[in-house]
This record gives sequence, C-alpha cells and structure tokens, in this order.
Amino acid sequence: MAGIRQGTLFFAALALVAGCSSPPAATPASPTTVDVPSVTKPLDTKGFTGDPCAMLTEADRAELGLPTAEKNDELGRAACDLHAGTAGQKPLEFLRVQIMATPGLKGLTAQCGTSEAARCEGWMVDSVEGYPVIRANGELEAKHGACKEFLGISDQAVIMINDVRTRSASAPDCSRADRTAAMVIRSLTP
Repeated sequence: MAGIRQGTLFFAALALVAGCSSPPAATPASPTTVDVPSVTKPLDTKGFTGDPCAMLTEADRAELGLPTAEKNDELGRAACDLHAGTAGQKPLEFLRVQIMATPGLKGLTAQCGTSEAARCEGWMVDSVEGYPVIRANGELEAKHGACKEFLGISDQAVIMINDVRTRSASAPDCSRADRTAAMVIRSLTP
C-alpha cells in the first residue's frame, strides 16, 4: 500500500511540473515521447543535499519575493519550500526546489505513456542558462498560473522547481521558476 501511495505521489508530482523561458522556443512533446538532450556540463548537488535551501541565498530569495525558506524531506528527497510569509498562509503560494538524484530527465520521460498519471501531455523541452529543462505544465498550471519544471543538472540528476499558486490565469507563468533555475545553476557552478 505504501508503495502504491508513493508511486501515486510521484506521478502527482510529475503532473505539476513545468516552466517558461525565452528563446530558444520550447518544443512541445507528445503524450508518449519527450526527447531531451544530454547535459554537457554536469553539476553536483552533494554539498546541498543536507540543506537544499542553501542553493538560494537570502538575496536570491528576496529577489524572488519569497524570503521565508524551510527544509522539506518529502518522500526522502531533499527539498526547500520558499514562502512570501509564514508557511501555510492563504492564498496558498510557495515555490519548491527539490533535488532528485535519480532518474534524470531521460528517466523521467521514459515513464511517459506508461500510465494515466504519466501521460506527459503538455510537456515541453526548453533550456535555462544552457541546461535542459522540461516544462511539465498541464491544465492545473494553466488554470492557476503555476509552473513546474525539471532542470537537468546531469544525465542522472534533476532539480524540480514547482511554483505553486492559487490565483487564476490563462497560462502557466514560469518567469519566477526560470529565475530560480538560473540562481540554482549559478550556486552549483564551480
């Protein structure tokens, strides 16, 4: 039962992933195929697995408008939740930065089409600061202007950035997720 629940939570997390950025134009993916490039300059998160919030400085968080940071070890994956105020305030708005040591972007996309929860409809491949990004936005993100994206930092590891919002919009708004991805890349670059 726990395995089913964890699997359901994993695919629910996948369903919320995506982002937006500037050129080059994003490439839409079919429900069963998402082609992602290899990561040519791998980055390492080992120094941040104990405190993923350290990937973003206090100045970074202030620039994002999310100065409050709290560690979250959901499903055994190191994560940091950023809030504008106190955690749990309404309306719900937070940004999660989560380290996923496996399975990499290709591993994530290999699951597309394997179940109803892993359709990958609306997923688009793009890049931020030269690193591949999968924008995994669907109807929910479009409805609320939220954004979920997977940033490939190596062929095995991914940083998930999930910008959760509860306001209405007509399309995913990935500007803050993209800025976060760029900040993370700078933090991880030796």
